[in-house]
Amino acid sequence: MDSFVYKSAGIGELLSVIRSTLAGYSTFPAPVDSVFSGASALTEEEIQILRLVCEAKTRREIAAELYLSEGTVKRRIGEILAKTGYDNILRLAVHAVAEGSIVPGIKEE
Repeated sequence: MDSFVYKSAGIGELLSVIRSTLAGYSTFPAPVDSVFSGASALTEEEIQILRLVCEAKTRREIAAELYLSEGTVKRRIGEILAKTGYDNILRLAVHAVAEGSIVPGIKEE
């Protein structure tokens, strides 16, 4: 990811950024694409599964809560990993929580 170094920016440019920020515009940092957007957009069921993984639920617990078989949960996790490019569901869960895409314990309506 490219980043802008404000040490090398002039005073005028810094003031411009400050003024636009005060006016409600976001100028820095550039928005980062979420692993959940675009081609890797997850279905509602996949998001529910990932949310439960973020809550440290086992596949058995996830299956019981969502009324699915453990095999289906395992398959869906594989599909989630394939869509997002991650090789480990726990790494993806950490990323999802860190970027604020999923807040464990809070269900979206």
